[in-house]
Order: sequence, then C-alpha cells, then structure tokens
Amino acid sequence: KHREHGAKENVESVRLIRGDAVNNLFGTGLDTENVLDELDRRAMAGERVVHLESVNGERHLTVIEPYIAVEDRHGTNCVACHQVAPGTVLGAGRITYSLAAADAAVFNDLLSSTAVNAVIMLGGLFGIYLLLYRIIIRPLKKLEKTMTSIGDNADLTVRVSLGTDDE
Repeated sequence: KHREHGAKENVESVRLIRGDAVNNLFGTGLDTENVLDELDRRAMAGERVVHLESVNGERHLTVIEPYIAVEDRHGTNCVACHQVAPGTVLGAGRITYSLAAADAAVFNDLLSSTAVNAVIMLGGLFGIYLLLYRIIIRPLKKLEKTMTSIGDNADLTVRVSLGTDDE
C-alpha cells in the first residue's frame, strides 16, 4: 500500500467524512469524503464507532469519531459557523490501524515468556529431584546395601549409618 512520506507506522488510512449539514452549506466535497459503508453511516448517526476486523490475515482497527456541533468546543462555537442546531453531526474522522506489528510483538513476547518459564520450571524440577535424591533416595540405597550385606553374611553386628539419628 502507498503511504505518504512521514505517515505514521501502522496507520492504514485516514479520512474525513462530511455530513449532510456541511454539504448543504458548503457544497459536496471529494468523493472520499462521502459516506462509503455501514460504519460511516453509524458515525453519521452520532455513534462513536470502534470496529475490529481481519483483512488478509491481519487484524485492523477502525475508529470513527463523529464531529457534533456544539456552542463551545474548546472556545469555538460550531453552531455559529455552520448555522445548524446544536447536536447536529457535521462529519466524522475515520482512521484505520493495522495491528499486525502489535500482534507480532505480543506473539514474540509470549514465545519469550514461555521459553523463560519452561527453563525456570525445568530448573526447579531438577532442583527438587536433587533434593529428594540427597534426602531420601541416597540414604535408602545406603540402607538397602547395608541390609543386603547383613542378610548375605548373617552378621547382625553391622550398624546402619545414614549420617543422622533418624529412624
């Protein structure tokens, strides 16, 4: 897609939509400023539209903000200039963003997080294995070896030394 020099990354399209009140007062504008789809119609009815869709496998977010005539918008009287009743929708601004870069970043972060968590989990499991081996398995193997020696030699004088006085 063609993007103008200096265009913001991830912005797919930006356009203004002219309302009937503006067209009646100032004449029709460019073809691209007309209502083109259902989202535009909803915005021209005064609804703030936030629409998420998939286009060619990429998510796109479209936001349309209606411009409603009021008597004081940051010190400007829209009603006086456009000669319409307060609350009239004068037009809307529409911007569509591609979320492909954000989705790719989230996916890469998810992969990195999964890899780090897997390494931590495997390290923890190995640590638990070493601890259990040292505390339980090795003393039991020593006990088994001593018991086998007692049984084979019929020598009841042999004592089991496990390094602790635990039974």
